[in-house]
Amino acid sequence: MTKAIVITMGGTGAKLGEALTHLVAAGIGPSDVHLFPIDQDSGNGNTARLERVAKAYENCRKLWRTPGQPHVVTDDLFAHNLTLASRWTPHDGGSTLSKLLGKLDEEDRALFDLLYCPRTEQDMGLGGGYRARPNVGATALTTAIRATPQPDFWTELTQAMAPALNGNPVRVLLMGSLFGGTGAAGFPTLARLIRNHAAKMRMGDNLSIGGVLMLPYFDFRDPDQDAEGDAANVARQEELLLQTRSALEHYAELTSPHGALFSDLYLVGSQPYTRLAYHAPQGDAQSNPALAVELVAALGGCRFLKDGPSADGPKVFATALQQANGWNWSDLPEVEAYEKLGRLLRLATAWRHWEPLALNPKKRLGFLRDAWAKAQNLGKLSDNTGPHVEALDRYLVHLVEWAAMVEAYARGSGQSFNLWKTDKQLAAPINTNEPPAAVQLKDLADEKAYEAAFNDLIVPAEGKLDPGNAASLLTEIGRAGKEDAPGLGMFMTALHRGCAV
Repeated sequence: MTKAIVITMGGTGAKLGEALTHLVAAGIGPSDVHLFPIDQDSGNGNTARLERVAKAYENCRKLWRTPGQPHVVTDDLFAHNLTLASRWTPHDGGSTLSKLLGKLDEEDRALFDLLYCPRTEQDMGLGGGYRARPNVGATALTTAIRATPQPDFWTELTQAMAPALNGNPVRVLLMGSLFGGTGAAGFPTLARLIRNHAAKMRMGDNLSIGGVLMLPYFDFRDPDQDAEGDAANVARQEELLLQTRSALEHYAELTSPHGALFSDLYLVGSQPYTRLAYHAPQGDAQSNPALAVELVAALGGCRFLKDGPSADGPKVFATALQQANGWNWSDLPEVEAYEKLGRLLRLATAWRHWEPLALNPKKRLGFLRDAWAKAQNLGKLSDNTGPHVEALDRYLVHLVEWAAMVEAYARGSGQSFNLWKTDKQLAAPINTNEPPAAVQLKDLADEKAYEAAFNDLIVPAEGKLDPGNAASLLTEIGRAGKEDAPGLGMFMTALHRGCAV
């Protein structure tokens, strides 16, 4: 069995990991993923959100797919596993490059002064990340991994790669940005350390390394002009393209046939950029919205993890929209995206309507004689559904919030968005001109509100039939399936079956 390992680096890598988590939940890509987040900015809002979403899915799947639980689904809902490792923050808040390297002799000190600016790099506090200085991050990361004792992250990662020693395929996918700090620093650095470890352990072709690299795809305003110290020592928009160009020249060497560091590399960007009307250099404030281009990038990563590296040598993949400023299902580099992601989004919407009807004993009494309720054994349903329903609610709300944010920022940037429509599920529109706030979802217990939200949710893909409405879903629920799922699992299995597109 192939082992799939994903390492997300920095805030952008975390956003890619969030999109990939939803794809795994939808059944796209590899069946078993081990996710390792890395972020030097210990309070980064993007990485914190990834952890919430991944933990929510991991817990939801564990409850609904484990035999012996009181409620178990029996079809392919939540069939793919995701295991979240603890986040690795390489250095403590008081670290600087000077402190990490310690006392240097005269020759090394001269080289250090030549390579790193004393004012902005040597003594820059690392607590908030590498601040778009990958040269600092690369040295700091290497120092951290080679420390004695080695960090738990490296020990757990090398253990996850161990199946390659026995001839089993192991695919490691790195996800991050070509610009910025942690991702730009860690991408080639960590890939080289992994490659060196694989060579030392004689893993050979059993271990392959892929990468998903984001080119600049959003812009932001610069920090306040009166900022001083670390507050001013941050990434600036005008520097990103220059940094990206020089980095691409470096990656051209890393994917050459001779001594290639990466098996395959996926480059994804966006032009024009999505505008973010704020500047958040670090911490919880750096909780950027989910964007459509990250879905494309995550689908590329799923392809590598599932299908493996190109048979005819290292390749660099790029993708483009068929029409400028427009998103269609045919633009996504995975044919399963429409059927599987569309189905999961429909399930999330339908469940928000059916949950209070199926679980409230008083409301349930009103339809227990209906054929569909008898078909799903709702009359025998135990009221002890707490942990299962709470876990399901938590993950599916994360999914809807992510989809709503992707759509809102695409439309807010003047792009047509022909994947899904979540506006009828929102209690208030998403204001893309302000820093992202919590998405407010509408109560869908009302029949008319639910039908309006469900019927128009998924935009049919080109050449596909309309996926069906709330009435056709009810008909499908009323059809007794062959499944013998315990507890609420029978109803959830039928609901998932009826949400197919």
